[in-house]
Amino acid sequence: ETGLRVNAAMPFMLHVLAPIADTFQQAFPLIDLQFDTDELPIDLLAQDPAGPGSTDVAIRIGPLRDSTLHARPLGTHRLRVLASPAYLEAQGRPRKVEELTTHTLLGFTQPESLNRWPLRGPHGDEWQIAPSLAASSGETLRQLALAGVGMVCLSDFMTAADRASWRRVSP
Repeated sequence: ETGLRVNAAMPFMLHVLAPIADTFQQAFPLIDLQFDTDELPIDLLAQDPAGPGSTDVAIRIGPLRDSTLHARPLGTHRLRVLASPAYLEAQGRPRKVEELTTHTLLGFTQPESLNRWPLRGPHGDEWQIAPSLAASSGETLRQLALAGVGMVCLSDFMTAADRASWRRVSP
């Protein structure tokens, strides 16, 4: 048997890879899967391929920082600004980008680029938010938004099931 060691950020692992693991194992029963989660860049070339904790495939979201790595795009994702129905009912539904300044905005502690929301306004095509509450994990931010704490900007792959159950969530 052969193993395949895959490393990805926790939200991608939970929402994309874990749900298809069973299908993969049924299609390729001789391949043992190992899933590791990490938010940091990995130097695949510096790893001992047979060593513990080594990775065969690393999946990252966003621009490639190190041009010496060989990367292939696996797909695209849409970012959406979302809030739970309970939050919108309690705080009101913003009609203009400028109105978001009166809302609780949930953002990332790092990298800062994740706090640029794809919203058009007097600031251009992106809006750099100053989070009212920040977390290092997109999954944490998702859970906070689900709990009605504030508004968040996350990828479709993380929120598809939530949006399907909410029906009307985008401000």
